Amino acid sequence: MRIFTDQVTLPCFLDFEASGLGKDSYPIEVAWSLPSEEIECHLIHPAREWVNEAAWDSAADKLHGISFSSLQRAGRDPAWLCERMNAQLADQTVFCDGLPYDLFWLQRLFEAPDSAPAFTLASLQEYCFELGLGTQQYEILSDRARKRVGGRAHRADVDVRYLMELYRMA
Repeated sequence: MRIFTDQVTLPCFLDFEASGLGKDSYPIEVAWSLPSEEIECHLIHPAREWVNEAAWDSAADKLHGISFSSLQRAGRDPAWLCERMNAQLADQTVFCDGLPYDLFWLQRLFEAPDSAPAFTLASLQEYCFELGLGTQQYEILSDRARKRVGGRAHRADVDVRYLMELYRMA
């Protein structure tokens, strides 16, 4: 897949943070960018059917630093988020860096209000490989992009900035 455009704009990017990596995990934060490079980021209020003790992984908690209580207090309703994402990302190919996980959490998010995404997720890594980057080159660019962006990795908005920078460098 190659994406060509006459405009000097970036494609859209998306990242999730989650309660863990297991089959019972659920999305807790999402960020996405628009072609204008604006980034929107929201905590996600857990849907009732997501919440169980097995789904909250303390190791993941230490990575992202997001508490369960902050989700309950400041998290956005999944239905609102799905509507917002569809309104802003409709008909776009949206790049992420962990396609199997991000796709899983996207599906969980959209299942809560019984909806479907109006956009498609794609792997930034696969796109870079299609451009001719090898694994070693990709890893070098990934490290450089992460250093350029700074900030705390494993926060959705910071990770979206990292994906944007990696795309520019590729």
